[in-house]
Amino acid sequence: MRRAFRTRPPIPKPVSNTTSPPLIEISKSTFYRQPPSSSNNPEPNPPLFPELNFTVPSFIDQHNQWAIIGPPSAGKTTFLEILGGQHYCDPPTSRTFPYLTRSETEKAPPHSNSPSTAFQYVEFSGGNATKDGGNNLGAIHESLKGFHNHSLLDYLRDKTLLNSLEQDKPKDNDEFFAKVIKDCRLRDLLDTRTKNLSKGQTRRAIIAKALLRRPKLLLIDEPFDGLEYSAIAKVYALLARVSYSQSPRLVLSLSWRAKIPTWITHVLCLWPNCQLGYRGSRANTKHRLNKNSDWNPKHQLAHAERAKTLAKILAKPKSIDLTKPKNKNHPLENDDTPAKEQQEPLVEILGVKLKYAEKTVLGSSRQTINGERKEGLWWNVMPGERWGLFGPKGSGKTTLLSLITSDHPQAYSLPIRIFGHSRLPIVGQPGLSIFSLQSRIGHLSPEIHAAFPTHLTVRRAIETSWADTPLSRPELNHERDLIVDSSLRWFKPEIYPAPDILNSNISSNFSIFSDKKELSPQSGKPLIDRIMSADLDWADNIQFRDLHFQAQRVVLFLRAILKKPELIILDEAFHGLDEKVQEKCMLFLEAGERIILRYTTKKGKPAKNRQASNVAKLGRVQVAGLEPYQALIVVSDVKKEIPQYVTKWLRLPGMGARESLKFGTFGTKRESAFRAIGGF
Repeated sequence: MRRAFRTRPPIPKPVSNTTSPPLIEISKSTFYRQPPSSSNNPEPNPPLFPELNFTVPSFIDQHNQWAIIGPPSAGKTTFLEILGGQHYCDPPTSRTFPYLTRSETEKAPPHSNSPSTAFQYVEFSGGNATKDGGNNLGAIHESLKGFHNHSLLDYLRDKTLLNSLEQDKPKDNDEFFAKVIKDCRLRDLLDTRTKNLSKGQTRRAIIAKALLRRPKLLLIDEPFDGLEYSAIAKVYALLARVSYSQSPRLVLSLSWRAKIPTWITHVLCLWPNCQLGYRGSRANTKHRLNKNSDWNPKHQLAHAERAKTLAKILAKPKSIDLTKPKNKNHPLENDDTPAKEQQEPLVEILGVKLKYAEKTVLGSSRQTINGERKEGLWWNVMPGERWGLFGPKGSGKTTLLSLITSDHPQAYSLPIRIFGHSRLPIVGQPGLSIFSLQSRIGHLSPEIHAAFPTHLTVRRAIETSWADTPLSRPELNHERDLIVDSSLRWFKPEIYPAPDILNSNISSNFSIFSDKKELSPQSGKPLIDRIMSADLDWADNIQFRDLHFQAQRVVLFLRAILKKPELIILDEAFHGLDEKVQEKCMLFLEAGERIILRYTTKKGKPAKNRQASNVAKLGRVQVAGLEPYQALIVVSDVKKEIPQYVTKWLRLPGMGARESLKFGTFGTKRESAFRAIGGF
């Protein structure tokens, strides 16, 4: 398997054409998401990559491939969109596509000379991933199964729409189609339903569909992120073959964590907030990143050094209770909060066995219940329990969650009780409406992310935590407004990392830094008041669609947890996030604003420790973290995405596998538990 990273495929000799004009030529250009206005306030529409110079050649004699790297807030996706012809260019004539407008292409079909068709932008999260990746939005309803659940062959042939007209689609050359299928290693998967493909197979399928459109340039956004090693090797080998053939040309974006492929020759580093950084050869860039980097988390220790002055700024209180909000009249303790003393299970799965035709997709095992062997899945989730739900692809994790949230139609007929009620009314007990049920559940999954309305502002997206649906009017009050404001300030560096004067003096967790050597708590409170009244207009002006993937995921994470639901379901919620952002979200879920992670150096190596936040020290906490009455279910196949406070686990058996259902607990030796679970 490791050979895929070492073996270099033979490099075909490209057609020598030294006079061929470049595919893209950008000269001293500044870009904007919206047309630049005469307003002096740049925040709603900041410039992107000022004075950008960049060229993508068409055909060259030497092997030459670019990778765009940077942190999540650097704008890698935005940069690829700019190469693909999106966003406003100033001056308008500074971005050209000479190869597409050359005289030799005048006789070609008009659509082939447009950047929107000649260049293919490929992403694996968000809207395009769902439209092109075959991901199912929740459980597939049996009545719609034939519509949403297509074979891979139909997906690649664009036969996924009702009444699709063959004459409206370009005819595929069978020889070319067979070549693409062979190169992408998809020949044995053509009859497989798209919803049953693994992540790696799905990504190869998306790339194959883009190749079948015969683009001149392929722009691929973070192709390796979130994949297992075996899947990375296959995607890596596929992109290596495309790269060395130079048909089409290839530009990748990579996270700072990703290994730069050996076939990448040049690298452009981007700084946060869509600023241009260093560019050069792969070897020189790799040396610079290993030596020093202003945005590499391994070297971001400036805040930790400045934090040493914290003791001089605020006097430490004699004792801090990190388990409860300091204020007894805390808004989270209002009358709307569910009772903490709740003895009944929140979720009761009482022998569920779910079948599609003759195939059992959930509950194929037998369990010992009260000394008897019974069929189906039996599982209780009690208040305060923290569960990890695991299993291979096709084991029924998504189906099980859809039964709990009642997104599956069979949730009404199967033996399931949620919050002590069945979905349908029985004698002496009313049923539970879908709105009542989902108001008590906080849920985040890739499917919710893909289907979430993108026109909402950042603030309204979070406020829909208190709404029946994302497009309904949320039920707000002053206390909930304070919770939203506090969360926006806490996560502003992750959601909207725009540079401003206030942010230059305050870290992401609001540690106070000052030139003054001594500052009492009394004199520190006015400064805290100034921080708390910081301008949050950006949250009312920036739309969800304008955020990068990581910022969107943080917004949806806040939406799932802020209403203090009795049950929180996080299905791959931390997938694709920077490691520090993952840690910050997990700690916020656990302790709210009461505790922060402080990054320091210990014996020359990066280290971190938990400390009481200044917000807690001054009694300004609005979000206090998980309550004893709340239950948590986390789904992930990456160990780092499982919080340390998850104490129990359930592993579903694979479909058709000769293995049984497994239950267990995470003890002090978590690695032994992960080995028992398997699949990591």
